Amino acid sequence: MKKIKDIFSLYIGSKAKADEEVDFARWILDPHDSEAKDKEMEEVWKSTSGHLASVREAKRKVDAVLFPERSQVRRYRIAFGSVCAVAASLAVALVLSYIMASRISTPDYAEISTISGQNTEIELGDGTKVILNSHSKLIFPEQFFGDTREVFLTGEAVFDVASDKTKPFIVNVSGYSIEVLGTVFNVADYIDDVKSTISLKQGLVKVNLPDSDPVSLVENQGIIYDKSSKTLEKVRVDASSAMSWSDGVMSFEGADIYDIIKVAGRWYGVNIICSDHPKYTNAKITARFDACGKVETLLSVLERLIPGMEYTKAGSIIYLK
Repeated sequence: MKKIKDIFSLYIGSKAKADEEVDFARWILDPHDSEAKDKEMEEVWKSTSGHLASVREAKRKVDAVLFPERSQVRRYRIAFGSVCAVAASLAVALVLSYIMASRISTPDYAEISTISGQNTEIELGDGTKVILNSHSKLIFPEQFFGDTREVFLTGEAVFDVASDKTKPFIVNVSGYSIEVLGTVFNVADYIDDVKSTISLKQGLVKVNLPDSDPVSLVENQGIIYDKSSKTLEKVRVDASSAMSWSDGVMSFEGADIYDIIKVAGRWYGVNIICSDHPKYTNAKITARFDACGKVETLLSVLERLIPGMEYTKAGSIIYLK
């Protein structure tokens, strides 16, 4: 790979091809080498403007993007400055705003995010329906233009994509993208998870990775993508079960306790801490929980399923002993 500074210089210097700009944005969103990217981007940004006032004004605008009021749709004009809200980096936002605003005309973008215990359903400009899970964020154009329909996701969502054979629908997540024409699928890509998953319920999707051949999925197939090794595993899935959260149900089949408490923690807005005792590491849980219930109800069920489990609660922290 080229040095990070060389990559930035290529784009700031307008040497990149137009069809490479989205690839550049995806690379920025990839958490690998994030600290080095931030540092070099800050240096590149400084080299593009010697006016302190303009930098302060840019920072004010980007702060408004990075620190929104929760659970509401926000709209703004700078396309990839909006994308940078996903990257959560001031330097990233400043540089991408500079690049994209100076080189292409941009549509109006909107962003919607959710909090603990909240699912939100929206309809995009092309008729695509999206159900966003808790602690998730979606960035999308209010009206799609060009040859593709592209959105950016962190967290989890169910997509019911409106069919348009002339314009593929593309969901960008960390490390890869998902391309469809019309289908129903679930994608989970939380920033703090080491793996990302896709479960296809209906239709056909193509998973595009930067350095690999595309992987096609049919109904009730899915992938598990390892963010560290940048490898994926193609698996059989129960897609209906994978997206049951959109109907208010947390469904687990042969899941380990650590996956369960992570999902429950996001939904109920608590931090559940579990030891590495064998009674937990060896447990495989198959269960369904009503998401409208209380976290104590879920924990009581786990106590019955895992012999010897006990829990204590201190504020928003729950300890499994």
